[in-house]
Amino acid sequence: MATSGKTQSAEVSASAPGLAARERRRLERQIAALEAQLAAWQDALATQHLHLRRGYICTLFHVAGEGWTGECPTLHAGSQGKTEQEASEELDDAIEAVIEVFAELKRELPPPDVAHDAQAVAGPAD
Repeated sequence: MATSGKTQSAEVSASAPGLAARERRRLERQIAALEAQLAAWQDALATQHLHLRRGYICTLFHVAGEGWTGECPTLHAGSQGKTEQEASEELDDAIEAVIEVFAELKRELPPPDVAHDAQAVAGPAD
């Protein structure tokens, strides 16, 4: 039996409020998750500390619920720790490991982010 266009239209519109409510709840959950992620990143940026290590710019930052993260992007070195000190020490170890691998492979390190003269003005590395 064929149904008219009006009947199909009425069936769709009758289910639309339920679909709209479910879609709204799904979107609200997604927004809440994104807001939580944004808050965590804002916290990380608020606690970010920049350091010079061997002429390379490195950063240490806190991620709520996860601890501290250290990064030296130019050398592709990173670390994590429960405390800032632990992440800092692990980052130093990671940088040393990268430098050792470059030496073993007889490859040239990426150029420092800061020239040696500028490093002397900025002060000693951490």
